[in-house]
Amino acid sequence: MGKVLDHVFAGLGRQFQHHLAQLRHEDSWRRKERRAGLRQFKAALGARSDAELTLFRDLVHPLLPALQRFIQRELARLQACGDLAPGDPAADEVIDEALARACEQRQQRPRRLEPLQWLYQIAIDFLAEEVARRQRDEGRFISLEGRAPMQSPEAGQEDDEIVFEYWQPDEALRLEDLVPAADETPEDAASTKEMRQRVNTLLADLPTPWRRAVALCRIEARSPAAAARALGAREQEVVSWLAHADAFLKAGLDDLHLVPKSSSIHSRRRSSNAWEHAHET
Repeated sequence: MGKVLDHVFAGLGRQFQHHLAQLRHEDSWRRKERRAGLRQFKAALGARSDAELTLFRDLVHPLLPALQRFIQRELARLQACGDLAPGDPAADEVIDEALARACEQRQQRPRRLEPLQWLYQIAIDFLAEEVARRQRDEGRFISLEGRAPMQSPEAGQEDDEIVFEYWQPDEALRLEDLVPAADETPEDAASTKEMRQRVNTLLADLPTPWRRAVALCRIEARSPAAAARALGAREQEVVSWLAHADAFLKAGLDDLHLVPKSSSIHSRRRSSNAWEHAHET
């Protein structure tokens, strides 16, 4: 009972602090300060030659979709648990900041890191700075590694906007089990929606290292070695995080007695194409 009360009071405290921040317009102040810093970055970039900027643009342009997805997942988690305010910062602001820092510091990029891995690191560092700034402003301290309570998405929010749409740890749960088929019944659609919502909640409730490992390896199809370089960890650690995350997620689905249906190779290919198309649009 004591832990339950602590949990409730912690949630009320976060809501109260967020309300005070809104009354004081602190979110808008932080946004203005952030934009001022970004203008300084862009001014520094103005000193670069056109050839340098063109080379950098050609390097990062194909990486933007993956970077955007990663940032959206991180923001969804941090905003849902109250570490960041909804929409502050926006995904585009984080992307701009990450790219500006990467361009300014590109000569300092560790050679062991591929460009995308480096962009992941920069985005993670910037979001950590934003969380620390918000904690200082509101006089509270919440660990990024903690498992703060997850707030439910607002009414009307589509499943695809929750960003944690996909988990594929083994053959027990395949991609086609989370993508609705054109001929499925209303009962099947309801079951699939329930499964996806449960997966979204479970993914968001993972400890930060586990969740980032799942995002990079399961969703973005990066190898554990590549994910380890992006996260500043050892490959063995990432493999361990994935194993723990898979067990946690599978146990969570088992609790609901959700058993994915088997599918044919044809339907699997159709669902995979639909998934790829959904992320291209």
